[in-house]
Amino acid sequence: MKKFISLILFLTLAAALSACGGQSDPKAVAVEFAEALAAGDLDKCNSMLTETSSNDFTPEKEMSALEKAVLKQIRENAQKMKYRFSIDESLTEIEDDYATVHLIITSDTDSEFKISPNVDLSRNSESGKWEVDNYSRHLNKLIGF
Repeated sequence: MKKFISLILFLTLAAALSACGGQSDPKAVAVEFAEALAAGDLDKCNSMLTETSSNDFTPEKEMSALEKAVLKQIRENAQKMKYRFSIDESLTEIEDDYATVHLIITSDTDSEFKISPNVDLSRNSESGKWEVDNYSRHLNKLIGF
C-alpha cells in the first residue's frame, strides 16, 4: 500500500511539475530556445516556435548530408565555446500575452565573445504556453551565420 501511495504522489508531483515547467515563464522559454539553438538542437527549436513563425529550421531527419555536416560543426563549436546565458532584466518586457526577452550570451572559453540578442514570444491562446515568435539575427552568431 505504501508503494502504491508513493507512486501516486510521485506521478501527481511529476504531472504538476511538467505542467508548470519552463513553458509558463517567457524568460525560461527564451533561454531554453537560445540554448537549443546554440547546441544545434534545431528540432527542439522548431517545437518552440509559433505556428506562424517564418523562422523554422529544416527538421534534422530531412537534412541533406551537407546540412548535417554543418549541424555537426555547430554542435562541436557549442561544446568548445561553453556558452553562458543570462537575461538583461532592464530591457526585458513582459505583457499578458507578449514578451520580448533580452539575453546576454557569453563564453567561458572566449572572454571577448558577447552578444545581446532578443527573443519575442507570445502566449498560445489554447495551451497557455509561451512560444517563440521571432528572434534577433544576433542569435544566429551562435550557429555561425
